[in-house]
Amino acid sequence: MSFSGGTIFTNRGRMLQAKAQAGSPLVFTRLAVGDGNLGSGVIDELTGLINPIKSLDINKFKVMPGGRSVVGGNLTNQDIITGFYWRELGLFAADPDLGEILYCYGNAGALAEYIPSPGGAEILEKQVDIVAIIGNATNVSATIDSSLVYVTQEDFDDLAAVVGTKETPAGAQSKADAAAGAVNNALVAHKADFTQQIPYAVTAGSANAYTASTTPALPALVAGVAITVKIHAANTGAATLNWNGKGAKSIKNPDGTNVGLGDLASGGVYTLRYDGTNFILQGKGEVKLTGDAADANVLSGKTYYSTDPKTKRTGTMPNNPSQTATLQITGSAKPTKAVPAGYTPGGTITAELAAALASKILAGNTIGGVAGTAINGAGMLKYYVGSTTFDGGSNDRWNIDIPVSGLPFAPKLVLLKVNGTFRSGGGGSSGETLSLFGSTGSPHVTNDTTDVFINTRSVPIRVSLENVTSSSCTIRIIFTDSNGSISNADAYYELLG
Repeated sequence: MSFSGGTIFTNRGRMLQAKAQAGSPLVFTRLAVGDGNLGSGVIDELTGLINPIKSLDINKFKVMPGGRSVVGGNLTNQDIITGFYWRELGLFAADPDLGEILYCYGNAGALAEYIPSPGGAEILEKQVDIVAIIGNATNVSATIDSSLVYVTQEDFDDLAAVVGTKETPAGAQSKADAAAGAVNNALVAHKADFTQQIPYAVTAGSANAYTASTTPALPALVAGVAITVKIHAANTGAATLNWNGKGAKSIKNPDGTNVGLGDLASGGVYTLRYDGTNFILQGKGEVKLTGDAADANVLSGKTYYSTDPKTKRTGTMPNNPSQTATLQITGSAKPTKAVPAGYTPGGTITAELAAALASKILAGNTIGGVAGTAINGAGMLKYYVGSTTFDGGSNDRWNIDIPVSGLPFAPKLVLLKVNGTFRSGGGGSSGETLSLFGSTGSPHVTNDTTDVFINTRSVPIRVSLENVTSSSCTIRIIFTDSNGSISNADAYYELLG
């Protein structure tokens, strides 16, 4: 498969070739292929391909005898969309005045080769070379992408023709032999220093009594020697390794303790270095925990590690909700709230008095959110109870003397009940008016009148006192009635402040 038809200078190509003869550089930039029909067109006048399909980077450039050069590129169908008939081939160059121009052009016409699309059965890749006329120009080059350059059979044949006539320079073989000997001696020394080599082996034996075999065999088990092993079965406790029958030696952690359960996992790869007594597990950082938390100190369901880095523990501390509550005081009992053991996110416990206790609190005071309603200070009611007898007197006048002494208040009101039989001078039972007159001492009874039923026992009488400032005095209440009488008389009184 090849391109049918040669290439011809374009007018611009001839002009650039003439400039090159005069000393201007001739630089080829790329090749291009297309499927355009030339028809009656004239190649001389073309400035580009009629229907370009693909541009080819230059991967080959060679100046030939006779004023010619070979410029090549690689054509592949892997990056085209549809197949095409390869009719056009062009070589482009850089003109110092016009920029890139079409240097020479060829068209295969009806002899065009079909280049299939990459979706078919054929993957095409071929080297396309153009022999271009350069005349006697001395400054000729090409823009080549070095990543696209590969050696052709022709290149090999050319090289073989040159190399076949050459001989090895004197002394070169002896130098090569000396270099090879030095490398061999270094290799022998390297193999002999087995403490610097770390062979690999898969263990055998039991889970805690491992064996390992390496080739070449270990000459001697000396301090510093190391081996990398792939464990065939996980250890269940303290373990040993017997390497090439040199004796079972304990496998220790870097801190000198025995390896523990699962430290050597099945399928795990570990490096062990002999310290003269034991194999030390390499690359294991020692983790020491000094925590003092207990399960009861960690929330239920949460995991943690205490002092053993290999044992995961689970907390048991209850995770309680908020403890917000309101405690109400309703009487003498003290309200309480039990806070459960464990964790709580917090909350607010509020104490308050029941509203019914307002009458127990002095007015003007608020306690526990309840405003008091009880009368306070001088406005509070003072109370004293006593009894006395009538002191006789004329038929129309009777005195009741009430002694006041040692009271914590000055009385302002007397409530009086009289037990006895009272007879009006008129002899009737419809009612009389009892006149109450002053008293002895500084207190006195208001000139008040009280209507009573005269034939009733225990008649209640209310007497208001004015200007009483002393808590030690005698209050006299005087009953008057013309022609009246009283017998079996006792008086019971209540003093109020």
